[in-house]
Amino acid sequence: MDYTQSIYLKSDLKVTFSYVKIHSGGLMEIVNFKKTKANIYEITIKDGTSKMQYEIYDDIILKNDLLIDKKLTKTKLNNILKENEIITCYYEALKYLSRKMRTKKEIRTFLKRKDYSDYSIEKSIDRLVKEGYLDELKYVSSYINDSLILTLDGPLKIKSSLLNLGIKEKTIDDELSKIDTSIFKEKLIKIIEKKKKTNKYSNIIFKAKLKSYLTMNGYEDDMIMSMLDSIHIDSSEIFEKEANKIWNVLSKKYQDKELKVRFKNKMYTKGFSIDEINKYIDKYY
Repeated sequence: MDYTQSIYLKSDLKVTFSYVKIHSGGLMEIVNFKKTKANIYEITIKDGTSKMQYEIYDDIILKNDLLIDKKLTKTKLNNILKENEIITCYYEALKYLSRKMRTKKEIRTFLKRKDYSDYSIEKSIDRLVKEGYLDELKYVSSYINDSLILTLDGPLKIKSSLLNLGIKEKTIDDELSKIDTSIFKEKLIKIIEKKKKTNKYSNIIFKAKLKSYLTMNGYEDDMIMSMLDSIHIDSSEIFEKEANKIWNVLSKKYQDKELKVRFKNKMYTKGFSIDEINKYIDKYY
């Protein structure tokens, strides 16, 4: 059974090669070498009256003494093609890594989409690790530093993202433990101050919404509650501002009792007390 796999190399030129079941029982012979790229040769193999062509890396040619011993068995040819796929897979991964740092999981996913065998993928990853091109510890350290500089994400969100990228939990915990907690507290303060400026709710509702937001962004409950306990918001000014705005909007559509009922419902959903709402209505209307 014949099958062909297409791949892309560093030159971005398409190369095809095939693993072929040889039907004749005798030896095959290499009858021609033709250089097609910097380190790749097209070799022509004669099998009886048939001829086949393959793109093979020069390292594989030299390793297997193909320039000297041009006679091949079916087994030797298929072994050469397997070796060639491993190198092709390696260069594909190396090109992928040249754009940015990656994890092993990202490399595996990328190479699987290119239809490389699991064996070639794992051999390529092992080589990348050995040569220092693939270093998950450096990846984690860099990822955390970027998150601290470029985002307001908390430690739990950072950890979750790294787990999804296939990093081991212990590796993540070890690197996060090196970060001073004061850095995350400063981030919390920035978030809280920003949210306070746009707050339209009572103190209770504001803190509840803020806690939900901070939890979603990966901050731990103990740190959140400690910060929230230190916050005090004078909601009287917020109440007055929101009451005036809501009353002005509703009064254009409703009157008398219906206006007051709708106004109370709107203000109540924002966390303001019935006493505050009734006092506002009695004072102004």
